[in-house]
Amino acid sequence: MKRISIATLALCLVATQASAQLQNGSFESPGCPNEFFCTNGPITSWQTYGSIDVVNMYWPAGDGSISLDLNGATQGGVGQTLAGLTVGATYDLSFLLSKNPGIGSATLDVLWLDATPVNELAFFLTPIGNSFTFATPNSRTDMLWGQRSMQLTATNTTMFLGFRSLEIISTAGPALDRVSLTQTSTTVPEPGTYALMASGLLALGVIRRRRITR
Repeated sequence: MKRISIATLALCLVATQASAQLQNGSFESPGCPNEFFCTNGPITSWQTYGSIDVVNMYWPAGDGSISLDLNGATQGGVGQTLAGLTVGATYDLSFLLSKNPGIGSATLDVLWLDATPVNELAFFLTPIGNSFTFATPNSRTDMLWGQRSMQLTATNTTMFLGFRSLEIISTAGPALDRVSLTQTSTTVPEPGTYALMASGLLALGVIRRRRITR
């Protein structure tokens, strides 16, 4: 058992040397004290841009009790700066998408930037990244939440993940919930990680030789 654990430990350390820690992916904190929704309500770990609605009981959330309408009084969006990423590694992004039933269709755009936008204007003027449209007829009692996913590659150890509505003039827009980001691959390990692997494998070899010579 010990022989296996040493090698396994070295390999696990390579696979997990850095991973993004996305916080409050379902927007549950701090919540919304109002019965239906809170326009421009704060969201722990997320920066808000423009105008959004933090939705409580106006419609059922895709996960937990809170979701977002990315159009509050006007076009809006949210973003979070993620640290501790591995340059060159790929990450699976998934999220639940729906729309405010008051609009026929709604499109959001996913931003993945190597620098956090310096201000709100920069957030909205950044070229369109990856857009997703929800056009299925839904209702406040049946939002028909659907999962969307895509792969992202880190070009920096710190990246900005953003979601913005592309509904420019509307008080109803895309609905967002349960955002998650999972690392799916790593790059070539750093020299220090190679050394750790080598020491673990060397120890494994020593144990094997001792067993043979007994």
